[in-house]
Amino acid sequence: MFKWAPYAFVRFVLFLILGICYYLYYKPTNLTPWISLFYSAALIYLLTFLVFRRSAHRVLQPLYGILAGIILFCLGVMRSYNFTASNNHSHLIHQSDTIYYYQAIVVGKLQERRKSYRTEIKVDKIKLKKGWQNANGRVMFYIRKDSLAPPPQLKYGDKLLIKGSPRLLESPKNPKQFNYRQYLARQNIYHQYFSQTVGYQKIGYSPPNDFTKLSFQVGAYCDHQLKRLVGSAQEYGIATALLLGVKDRLDNEVLEAYSSAGLMHLLAVSGLHVGFIFVLLARIFGPIQKVPGGKLIFALLVIGILWFYAFVTGLSASVLRAVTMFSVVAAAKATGRRTSIYNTLAVSAFILLIANPLMITSVGFQLSYLAVIGIVYMQPKIYGWLYVPNRLLDYFWQLTSVSIAAQIATFPLALYYFHQFPNYFLVSNVLVLPFASLLLGLGVATLVFSFVPYVSLALGYVLQKLIFGINLIIFAIDKLPAATSSGVYLRLTEMWLIYGGIIGILLIFRFKRMRHLVFAGCCVLLLISSRFYHQYLHHQQKSFAIFHLNRQPNLHFVAGTHSLFIGKVTLRNDQKNLEFNTNGYLWSKGIKTSLFWNSENSFQSKSLGFIYRAKDKYALLWWQGKTFLILQQYMRYRELEALKGIQTDYLIIQNRAVWSIDKLLKHISPQFIIIDSSNGFYRGKKLGLEVKKSGIPFHWVTEKGAFILQEKD
Repeated sequence: MFKWAPYAFVRFVLFLILGICYYLYYKPTNLTPWISLFYSAALIYLLTFLVFRRSAHRVLQPLYGILAGIILFCLGVMRSYNFTASNNHSHLIHQSDTIYYYQAIVVGKLQERRKSYRTEIKVDKIKLKKGWQNANGRVMFYIRKDSLAPPPQLKYGDKLLIKGSPRLLESPKNPKQFNYRQYLARQNIYHQYFSQTVGYQKIGYSPPNDFTKLSFQVGAYCDHQLKRLVGSAQEYGIATALLLGVKDRLDNEVLEAYSSAGLMHLLAVSGLHVGFIFVLLARIFGPIQKVPGGKLIFALLVIGILWFYAFVTGLSASVLRAVTMFSVVAAAKATGRRTSIYNTLAVSAFILLIANPLMITSVGFQLSYLAVIGIVYMQPKIYGWLYVPNRLLDYFWQLTSVSIAAQIATFPLALYYFHQFPNYFLVSNVLVLPFASLLLGLGVATLVFSFVPYVSLALGYVLQKLIFGINLIIFAIDKLPAATSSGVYLRLTEMWLIYGGIIGILLIFRFKRMRHLVFAGCCVLLLISSRFYHQYLHHQQKSFAIFHLNRQPNLHFVAGTHSLFIGKVTLRNDQKNLEFNTNGYLWSKGIKTSLFWNSENSFQSKSLGFIYRAKDKYALLWWQGKTFLILQQYMRYRELEALKGIQTDYLIIQNRAVWSIDKLLKHISPQFIIIDSSNGFYRGKKLGLEVKKSGIPFHWVTEKGAFILQEKD
């Protein structure tokens, strides 16, 4: 029988997580009931303990457990509410008046992107019609690139005066698209602002935190030294990602290759890097533990160096998470007591979630703890499958067992979030990970000796060549056939069923009970049933859609698992835009690939069930018994007369094809009007207001998101 007693902190953190999840799902706005429940449970717990601590302590253990659970659950709810910035009444999100100017302080690093520079700013004052007033809120601040202007020189602590008003982040315009608004909201950022280089002015320098300021300065110095010593742009980008956690200098080719090889964790300073440093420090300072008081000295040294590394890397969330985890491990070892590693992990998670309860929504947080738990529990068992007498081969088998354990623990969650699986993860991990610790050690040495003239150049040269060699291996793996299984769409229930099956199988090996076999079998059967059921639905589906594709006119057809886009050639060439906006939706429909047709040419498809006829400035479409008139180019009043007599169920307006809806409706009488995103915001808004006055139902894609018509509609 399983006993919870040795895992006290595991129970504590589970109740805390339940409270945080309750807040995130239900969003309670009144804390009074939770505060009352918290103090009531705490008071009952204290009184019961004081009165019955000698007489009936064992009998009351279940009551103590229930009360402790209630206290921690309430703590999770209350801490989440207080941490969420939008619950502050002076936050920007509650401001309904027009903001003409605002003052803000730069609190993030300046990052270079393809078309802009980006940093995070913290608002402290806003100017309304009635004057200046205090406010708060973080804003993602973008500065558009200008070929005639030098890059902006913004640093942590710069105080800015900005003309305009921060805009609330919008929800995704396409179904199953990455929710950038939600992603930033979980970091307490709800607004963004796009500025020209002349749209703001520096008015002072007032860093909110001197410690963070110094951290950024040290990080900037290290970045400069790596750029000087490593040289090559690609290797320099990987070095800064590996050592400092700065990923904005990585090109798409590198990101895709590392992702296909299952080695993206190398490019983000996280548990892997901190783990390597921890192991290295344990080997260097390990002998200290043998002297009196050595365990305490060892722990202080290791924890101090780990936190200095976090300081150098800019105190990012992923580094703080990993350093906290290993600091707790080091502290636990220093006590000399035999403690469960699961309790140690639970303590680190508890500390992190009390500091930032929204961290529970971080994919990095979830994957990190799952990977560590998987390695701790499964790696010794997997390693025991084989006895390898050769020391070198045994080392590689250890790495392989670690990779298998981590992959088993994380692949369902990774599939749910990223919809792809690196098929050669074992090969890439076995070939590359042995060099990762060497690469990290060499990188740290390069920074430590960066001020020594010839030594630094030699170390930088070796570092550059080592990264180049690792890249050759990773790019070779990426080019192997079927390197990645992409487009794997996993639903939330299916992810839980996979985890249920994994847990059931582990329980079978641990306890050898029939009920665990039944549980695992039921999870597998339900998973298979779910996949077959949705596969059946996919083969029956028929739909027509117009997506929001950054001013690209488009028509999309689905029949079964066949898919076709009709649009301009520029849409086909803009593959990144197309994939980012539509892949999630297509994968959820069981569609892996889509065909493309130029909208300037007529087309007929029996399998997709439509006829498309391209005319001079417009097109006609018949789909599933419905008729569509598509206005594709600007049409003068006389040209609109040529449309007279055309019967249509749906009118689609693209590319600012008309200026006045009233004049258009004199010639045609559609039952429904669709204004797509290629009309631009202001023209689309104008046309939407005119259609609204006419009383005809309409859909403005820029405002309401993608228009999707199912066959049953």
